[in-house]
Amino acid sequence: MATGVYNRTVSQKALTSVVRTNGTVNGDSVDRGDTNVSVLFVVLTSTLTDGVHTISVDHSDDNSSFTAATTSGGQQGADIVTAAANDDTFFDIGYNGPKRYCRLKVVTSGASTGGVLGAVAIKEGGRKPVAR
Repeated sequence: MATGVYNRTVSQKALTSVVRTNGTVNGDSVDRGDTNVSVLFVVLTSTLTDGVHTISVDHSDDNSSFTAATTSGGQQGADIVTAAANDDTFFDIGYNGPKRYCRLKVVTSGASTGGVLGAVAIKEGGRKPVAR
């Protein structure tokens, strides 16, 4: 049986990489399936000119009504808070909670020009190799 990270994980876009200005943006939802596998979100920044960008995880049973996931409710790691000093950096945040669906949420405040950031979700495939 094939082993290794490549054979046990699947990645997908979690947050389109664009300029973020004031407001709230929801990322793409990740379906964890019936087995509720864990998800690692890798957030990548580019140029962050100004503003504060707070990234957290939301979760849902039905892929429609999302609520904030807390560290006691499945979010792994603290909310990510980025600012102009965080150009060209990456951050990790995870989810392994009770809900089937999860996604990132970005809240940006204090931005005139904002900053560019995006994210990818890496979903584990469990004990079986994933199909590609």
